[in-house]
Amino acid sequence: MRHPRRIAPALGLLFFVLVVLAIRPAALRAHTVSVAPPDQLGKVNFPTSCVADVQPTIEKGVALLHSFQYKESEQMFTEAAKRDPKCAMAYWGKAMIHATDRPELAAEGLEAARHYAAIAPDSAHALHMPSHIFVRLGLWQDSINSNIAANTSGAHAAEMHLAESHYQTHAMDFLSYSYLQSGQEAKAREVIEHTDHVVGASEESKAEHRAYFTARTALELHRWKEAAALPVPATRKEWLDTVYWARAIGAARSGDVTGAETDVKELTQLVAGREKRARKEGYGVSNEKATDLREAEAWLAFAKGNPDEALQELRAAADRQDKNGGESVSVPAREMLADMLLELKRPAEALAEYKIVLKNSPNRFDGLLGAARSAQATGDAQSFYAKLAEICGPGADRPELTEAKTYLAQK
Repeated sequence: MRHPRRIAPALGLLFFVLVVLAIRPAALRAHTVSVAPPDQLGKVNFPTSCVADVQPTIEKGVALLHSFQYKESEQMFTEAAKRDPKCAMAYWGKAMIHATDRPELAAEGLEAARHYAAIAPDSAHALHMPSHIFVRLGLWQDSINSNIAANTSGAHAAEMHLAESHYQTHAMDFLSYSYLQSGQEAKAREVIEHTDHVVGASEESKAEHRAYFTARTALELHRWKEAAALPVPATRKEWLDTVYWARAIGAARSGDVTGAETDVKELTQLVAGREKRARKEGYGVSNEKATDLREAEAWLAFAKGNPDEALQELRAAADRQDKNGGESVSVPAREMLADMLLELKRPAEALAEYKIVLKNSPNRFDGLLGAARSAQATGDAQSFYAKLAEICGPGADRPELTEAKTYLAQK
């Protein structure tokens, strides 16, 4: 399931205020309203025109906001709004969850990101949060370091019954992604195996996260037959949208039209259920077709020999994703569009799309590789292959790196 992985940082302003306030959260508490006494959330001076007895609630909400406890922060601002409906800052506080999360702003938070974990070394979430900036900028080793520390801290907090398992699995999500982008397949697969050892996680949660990591890994590595044959775990069906998304694309790209049709049908039902639940819970749902469903249907159309329809679907998905700021740890729809153009032997068009991908998601392994392959047909691929070699350190083991090394050795 893709939506739990869409947590991203509020950049710029939030990081600036965070550093100024020098907030020092203690070890993470479970997701309850009273996650910690006020003195463990740092000191906040945030005067408002709200009624006096709401002011402490507003300030606690601000403190939680700047320590990235978004759920608890929203609860504080919601409570403030109920107690004082004319308190405009309560609605401002609710609107500030991820309000400035845009790829083009990520660089502004880098300096603060590098310092933030030192402010709250006991907080798994604080150790993890800088990696949202690192991933946005394609700084894979920084992200790896951040999330190894966050996972370790989260496991310790869970052992002490001070945190949910989510703080481990969220860090593992970014760790897996960063290993994949730095060419470390074996390390990415180790993360999958570690899902069985997440402290405090239920067996159902372990199965769901294993399925999610396995599905994304297969697609990132372009192992289409592996993706098509992904096992369907015995877990709640509403958690299986990522599995069927990956199975559908894997089958289509393996030439198995029948298998792809079956999995797209399953995905269609799961997306409909997902959107129904979202509406019931009061979340806004776009009238546009879901991106994962568009992607699966596009590759099915391509496998059926309808490239124009396929390209139209992927372009719509890519444009929507770019408009919304994209996602930090998923395969960009525009990269799929570029892949399809390259398969259609339209390298110049493919290269143009890969360049957009790399602007929004710098240093993606497959983005650089696809750009290099496209550039070989249209010009000089050296800069893309050189960058690919640069982001992949000694532990990189993806076989595609041989292609890059061979090309560079000839120049």
